[in-house]
Amino acid sequence: MADFRLSNNRNSSGAPEYRLRTWLITLMIVSVMLTFGIIGSGILVYRLPQLDGQTRASMLEKARNTSRLIDFVTSGIEAELYPLANMAPTLSRDTLRRYTDAIVGNGERFEAVFVVAGDGIVESISLPPRHAAVAGELRGADFSRNRVFRLARIAKANGEAARPIWSDKYLSALGGKNTVGIALSAGERTLVAEVSTEHILSVLKESTEEEWPLTTIIDRNGQWLASSSRASNPPGRFIDFSGFPLFKTVLSGREVSDDELFMGRSMVLGGVQSAKLEWVVVSATPGGWANPSYRVVIVLVIGGFFGALLISLILAPLWSARMVRPLNALIARTHAASAGDYLSAWPKKGTVAELNQLSNDLASMVSVIRSREYDTERSEERLRATLEGTPSVAVQWYDASGRILYWNKASEVMYGFTAEEVVGKSITDHTLLYMDADQVRAFMDGLAEIRQSGKPLPLSEYPLRHKSGRVVMVLASTFEIPGENGASIFVCMDVDITHGKQVERALKRSEKKLEAIYNASPAPMSVSDINNGFSIVTVNAAWERQFARQRADVIGKCGLEIGLWADPALRVDFLAHLLEDGRVDDIEADLVTGNGQHLLCRISSMVAEVGDDRLMLMMATDITEQRRIESEIRLLNSELEERVMQRTEELSQANDELEATVENLKATQEQLVQSEKLASLGNLVAGIAHELNTPIGNGLMAVSTMRDNLGQFRQASAAGLRRSVLDEFVAGVDAGSDIAERNMRRAAELVTSFKQVAVDQTSSQRRAFEVAEVVDEILLTLKPTLKRTPFIVETDVPSGLMLDSYPGPLGQALANLINNAVIHGFDGRHEGRIKIVAEAFSTDQVAISVRDDGKGIPADRVGRIFDPFYTTRMGRGGTGLGLHVVFGVVSKVLGGTIRVTSHEGQGTEFVMVLPRSPA
Repeated sequence: MADFRLSNNRNSSGAPEYRLRTWLITLMIVSVMLTFGIIGSGILVYRLPQLDGQTRASMLEKARNTSRLIDFVTSGIEAELYPLANMAPTLSRDTLRRYTDAIVGNGERFEAVFVVAGDGIVESISLPPRHAAVAGELRGADFSRNRVFRLARIAKANGEAARPIWSDKYLSALGGKNTVGIALSAGERTLVAEVSTEHILSVLKESTEEEWPLTTIIDRNGQWLASSSRASNPPGRFIDFSGFPLFKTVLSGREVSDDELFMGRSMVLGGVQSAKLEWVVVSATPGGWANPSYRVVIVLVIGGFFGALLISLILAPLWSARMVRPLNALIARTHAASAGDYLSAWPKKGTVAELNQLSNDLASMVSVIRSREYDTERSEERLRATLEGTPSVAVQWYDASGRILYWNKASEVMYGFTAEEVVGKSITDHTLLYMDADQVRAFMDGLAEIRQSGKPLPLSEYPLRHKSGRVVMVLASTFEIPGENGASIFVCMDVDITHGKQVERALKRSEKKLEAIYNASPAPMSVSDINNGFSIVTVNAAWERQFARQRADVIGKCGLEIGLWADPALRVDFLAHLLEDGRVDDIEADLVTGNGQHLLCRISSMVAEVGDDRLMLMMATDITEQRRIESEIRLLNSELEERVMQRTEELSQANDELEATVENLKATQEQLVQSEKLASLGNLVAGIAHELNTPIGNGLMAVSTMRDNLGQFRQASAAGLRRSVLDEFVAGVDAGSDIAERNMRRAAELVTSFKQVAVDQTSSQRRAFEVAEVVDEILLTLKPTLKRTPFIVETDVPSGLMLDSYPGPLGQALANLINNAVIHGFDGRHEGRIKIVAEAFSTDQVAISVRDDGKGIPADRVGRIFDPFYTTRMGRGGTGLGLHVVFGVVSKVLGGTIRVTSHEGQGTEFVMVLPRSPA
């Protein structure tokens, strides 16, 4: 296996170094993985879209096959009815009845076959044995408004009598359940057959037992009909597919081209529309990773990737070991050469050209090193010759005792002493070039300091003596070099600066002129020597006036020593920033004058380098008066802030009073809502009273008439009872009692219904009830109001739909929604239709919708209709609490939700989703 250990060496940056074998193994593995990764990715990019297209084509073909089976079944049904339709004009009613009975049989295919006359009256009906008992009730029924019958009559009128007319889902006249209807013209008669949807959808029974692909059949209205799933609760059963893009695409005649979300999952889809029934057939299978074909391709690519990784892990160490072997031989020979072995033979050349070249280069390099060693020896000789021939730098070597070891030609010229005169002599015995014994001791102390610290003495100026006695100004530097046997040699290098000093004096005269200009500046400025602890070099006259200090008193001292800074810590920060950035601009500091006065100054400073000197130029401007004015302004602002705070406190008190007012308004709102509920009940009472007036008045009139007839009968009996008089009296009593009984029964029904509604709405008691019962009771109580309007209320509420809830609040919500439609939706209209629909929304929820075809609600008002007191009829009897009460009842009492859908000019729909048993 590969050796991934670190070497013991580190590179110049301190990072660990890896062995070449490790690098080779890693490079080979990475190359294999990268290559396979690129190829595998290309396979996936190329193959997966192909699989997607093949799957989509397969789903489309499966949907087409299912559609063909449906059309085949419907064609078989047409084939059974065609002969009978052709013979019907020549057959008697009984004969035709026997034929239709034979077609129906046991009801496996046909639920019923009706023979309908031209005026729409059912002449005969054939039913399977299980429904034979109701045949008498349907015979003679009026089919003139039956949609399939009417379409067949229209086709006949257009000369298409032979064309069969198919319905979509067809509400059976027999049992009220959904079937499929077909109508054929048979002379003056029309055959109308009800075909079981189970028979047509039996084409799905031969589908595979696997979960996918799933085939789903949807009617033209987007309602689920059947699916190939064997589950007890097939997917999509409760979904309205009318809004699905897939459904709209198939209906428009276009093919599905992209994957879509279908029943909550990403699917590959195919869909067609059947030719006769125009049902939508959809075949779907999961897309992406959920698709087995996708998984197989991806797993194969991943398996290949790891297989290549395993093979490279086995082969890479073997190959890298063979590559590294000749290199190790070169490394061993290089180590020998670095130890001084220049003559041994170099390794034999191998098969790798680069390694052979490296061996040649190393051999050449060793040869070059040998040559350079020889050159170094020659360079030392040349260096000595150079020192001897340097005309301007005097070089002397001393030992630790001050004895002169070397004296070059430039030293002879500069000081006048020859090498023979000074070499071997000690300066402690003969001062020679030094001025006196004190200067000699200072020089010896310098040598001791160099030996102790190991650092050279800084460049310094010294006055030394020429052999003739004249003074020579030199710039000297002294440092230590190793000598023989561990002894130290001190090298002193001198440059004659006598002429430079003369030039320097001329410069000083120029500096005086500049100093005069400097002192005339109105801005207080100072110059300090950074290299000398920031000691003050000079200050101008403006500085002296501002800080009440004399120049002579501060020269050579730093700001800390003269007490210039009130806060020494601020001085430390100031100097740190100056040394770091090279300048400091506009900082403020408290500086102290010579008489103890504190001045707030704005300080700017920069570093200037003049030769070897680093100077700090600082300007300090007094801003005490400026800050005093600013302080007065801040004080004024503070007073303004106090005024603002006082005003804020006053506003806070006003806000508290406003909150109290809002609480009162909320209480008033609750009272108004309660009043609205009682007003609604009052309207019910008024309507019931008006409705009771009619049956009670009719009953009273009938009783009064019988009483008058009784008096006439008594008078007639006194004169002699005749049979005609008796018969007339009995007939009158019979008619009157019948009228009175019917009207009293009607009044009793109204009272019972109103009693139940009133009890529910006033007590809000919870009980189990049918939704249809509450809807009928509410419509009965609203009937007196609605019958005076041209508006129609329809209901579609199945029986047996139970709730264990609060019927009173539910009735009140329905009444308010109906009244809202009448008052607002139909405002200014002479016709309108309200439809109440209830259905099971889920296993534990019921959906109740109230829909009208009125003028609708503008889009900018839909979001506010449940707000209290919001009404479009303010000043015309509208309180704005009706829908607010509905929202509160549905959300707080019934524990459900309510939503509204409205389009201006197209009507409004309120949908309440209520739990069957609220918590």
